Amino acid sequence: KEFNITFEVIAVDDGSKDSSLDILNSFSTNENRLQIYSFEKNAGHQAAILCGLNHAKGDLIITMDSDGQDPPESISKLIITFLESGTEIIIAKRKTRRDGLFKKLSAWIFYRFVVLLGLPPESKDAGDFRLITNRVNKMLLSQPESLQYLRGQIFMLKIKIKMISIDRKQRIAGETKYTLSKMIKLAISSAFVIDPFKVSQIYISIAFLFSVISFLCGLIFVVTKLIAPYNYASGITTLALLMLILFTVVICMIAFQSLYMSLLFRSLRNEPIYL
Repeated sequence: KEFNITFEVIAVDDGSKDSSLDILNSFSTNENRLQIYSFEKNAGHQAAILCGLNHAKGDLIITMDSDGQDPPESISKLIITFLESGTEIIIAKRKTRRDGLFKKLSAWIFYRFVVLLGLPPESKDAGDFRLITNRVNKMLLSQPESLQYLRGQIFMLKIKIKMISIDRKQRIAGETKYTLSKMIKLAISSAFVIDPFKVSQIYISIAFLFSVISFLCGLIFVVTKLIAPYNYASGITTLALLMLILFTVVICMIAFQSLYMSLLFRSLRNEPIYL
C-alpha cells in the first residue's frame, strides 16, 4: 500500500568504527530528507534511540535497528495499524528471531525477568521497532535521560498499546554488540525504570525465604540434639555455610541499592548521555 506522506530519516551513528558514517554521508549528498548524527564515542543503543527521538519532528515516529533484522517492509504495517486503530503506540513483536543460541537464551531470560519486575506479559520479545505519536515522544523525553530503558518506559506510560507480529530477519552485516555485560546492565536499568518498589518486594521475598530456611535448619538442629544428644555433631560447618549464604545475600542487596543510588546521583548531576 502506498501513502502520500512527507517523511524524514534520522540515522544515528553510535560511535561505529567501520565505514557506516562514510556510507551515510555519501547518501546525504543528494538526499535532504536524511539527517545524520554521529556520536563522539559509543554511548549505547538506548542513547542512540533517545538522540533520534530528540531530533524527530514528525507527527508519527518509527524507531528501528539498522542491521536489517527489523524488516523495513513492516513499516507500512505499522502505519496501517495506526490509521485503522488510532492507537498511539504500535509495537512490532517478534514471532521468530534468527540469532545465535546465546543471544536467544539471554534474550529469553531477560524478557522473563522484566515481566517478573512488573511489565505486562505482552512485553516479552518486544524490541525497539515501534511507532509512536509525537505526543508520546514528548512524554518519553520529559523523563530523566539517565533512565535508559525505553522498552519498559513505553509500557509505564499507561497508554493503550497495540502489538503486531513480525518475523525478524538475519543481520545484514556485522554481529550483535549486546554482550553479556551490556545485557546485565540493561537488566539493572530495567529494574529501576519499571518499578523500584517491585525490587523492594523481591528483596523482602528473598530475605523471608532465607529466614524460613534458617529457622527450619535451627529447628532441625534443636530436635536432633534433644533426640540424640550423644550422637549430635557440633555443626560448625553447617553454621558457617549458612552465615556465608546469608551474608552473600545481604551484600548483593546492598550492592543493588548502591547502583540505585548511583543512578539517582547521575540524574541529579544532569550528565549528558551522549555527545
